[in-house]
Amino acid sequence: MIDMKTTENLMEKYLDSAIVLEEKEELKQRIRENPFLKKELAFRNEINQLAMEDEIFDLRAKLNMAQESSVDYERSTISWLSSNRTRKMFYAAATVTGIALGSWAVISGGSHGIKPEAIYQENFTPYPPVIIYRDGSMDDYDKGFLSTMNLYYGSNYSLAAKRLEELLVDDPQSVTIKFYLGVTYMQLEEYVKSRNLFDEIIRGQSFFVEQAMWYKSLGYLAEKNTDRALETLAELYSIDGQYTSKAAQLIEQINNKK
Repeated sequence: MIDMKTTENLMEKYLDSAIVLEEKEELKQRIRENPFLKKELAFRNEINQLAMEDEIFDLRAKLNMAQESSVDYERSTISWLSSNRTRKMFYAAATVTGIALGSWAVISGGSHGIKPEAIYQENFTPYPPVIIYRDGSMDDYDKGFLSTMNLYYGSNYSLAAKRLEELLVDDPQSVTIKFYLGVTYMQLEEYVKSRNLFDEIIRGQSFFVEQAMWYKSLGYLAEKNTDRALETLAELYSIDGQYTSKAAQLIEQINNKK
């Protein structure tokens, strides 16, 4: 088993340009034996590049806490996220924490059996269907959308996806259609397709941006990719909007499963 304390010290010396030749060779050997360390070192280097900002010192302290005691770190996550001083650093923090805690466990043989798909099942619910209320008669497009929402509401996702795809051809800029099609794809376990649509929405400024980020993070969990899920949730949390609390709770839930 690798001495993680020594490995961490070697990494810090390397990043601080204080490592001697023999230590550098030893670090290279450890990285060759454990590819996860290369990823860990790369992320630590990215964080060090931000050292000019005051927030980095708080971040580094929290990461040290995580390495010393992941339990204490997990318990303190939510209160830490509440600090405005560290909020803009949280995206980087969540990324590094997801990599660090996961990779240390794999390297040391101490995996706790993370089951992100179970977290996905616990948190995923289809977004409520939109209902059109309009005085007078509806045109063919509105009728088509309303009938599609009825399919969606009735859990007929295969046919709903087909209808939404047809509607999107007629109205390729519709964020609403893209969003509901993305959620429908998730029900059909077509997570890459759903993510592509959510990414289009996130790049815009519509009402569905936060919702798209939430479902995108859940899609990563369904694919057992907790690192990317944490990245997306961290970005969602930083918006400080209607999904801030849900994002923080899900981050804590993921960390508690580790």
